[in-house]
Amino acid sequence: MGVLVMTNQISKTDRIAQFFESFLPQHIASLGLGEMDSFTTTFGFVIDDIRNGHWVYRFEHGVLKETKRVDINQDGDESFSYHMDQVAFWEVVGGQDDPRAVFLSGRAEIVGDTEQALKAGMILAQFSQKYPYRMDQSANLADGGS
Repeated sequence: MGVLVMTNQISKTDRIAQFFESFLPQHIASLGLGEMDSFTTTFGFVIDDIRNGHWVYRFEHGVLKETKRVDINQDGDESFSYHMDQVAFWEVVGGQDDPRAVFLSGRAEIVGDTEQALKAGMILAQFSQKYPYRMDQSANLADGGS
């Protein structure tokens, strides 16, 4: 008789959802955005090659007020959005590649207010350096593990 081994198999798509719905909201306040009273915006992330891969964040005076996942074809009412595929996503959030380099190489694009997107991008780049989120560690990191 064989031994049944239970594993915590989490798909790449679920790990991406964990980043946007749990990990990022949990840690973003530590960057001191609350001190940036002028940081009021709504923006989105679209991961082009996954189903329903569109997340929207609303900040008011530097405080994250709302995180929601919307249908990929639905307007998330954002001022701008970052569009990329899964490969670029993992390179950026894992701290393996600079977000600016990903955009300059054409592997990601900004849709909407480019000036606001570039300002927010600097904050997000700092976030990825301080809190790298790697595919092989994401299940533990999302739950607060190391």
